[in-house]
Amino acid sequence: MKLVPKEAPLRKASENKMSGMRKFIHKIAEADAFEIFIQLCIVGNILQMAIAYEGASDTYTSVLEGFNLAFTCVFIAEAAIRLIGLGPNVYFHDNWYRFDFFVVMASIVEMIIDGFTNSSLSILAVGP
Repeated sequence: MKLVPKEAPLRKASENKMSGMRKFIHKIAEADAFEIFIQLCIVGNILQMAIAYEGASDTYTSVLEGFNLAFTCVFIAEAAIRLIGLGPNVYFHDNWYRFDFFVVMASIVEMIIDGFTNSSLSILAVGP
């Protein structure tokens, strides 16, 4: 009886075949500081969503929407850096990166919908 699920080994991008700019982006994508920064942004985004409440003033809501837009832009940049730095084969082989890509794409769709409508329809947000 096996308790550990069978999973393919992690793929790593080979720097030997990369151009100078892609090597630089790869180093950013693999850096511990980049990972810590993204994790702090995730925590900040969670806190930003948690402090929203129904009946908040327009100013309060506008500030939260500004933070949400900033975090969304950071996450779009993160996905782009990882996709370019790691390459599509490595990036889409990892289930977490696939999930991350889905969330980023849903956020972009939400931004486009918000741009064309005045509604506050949200695909990802939960709560008031």
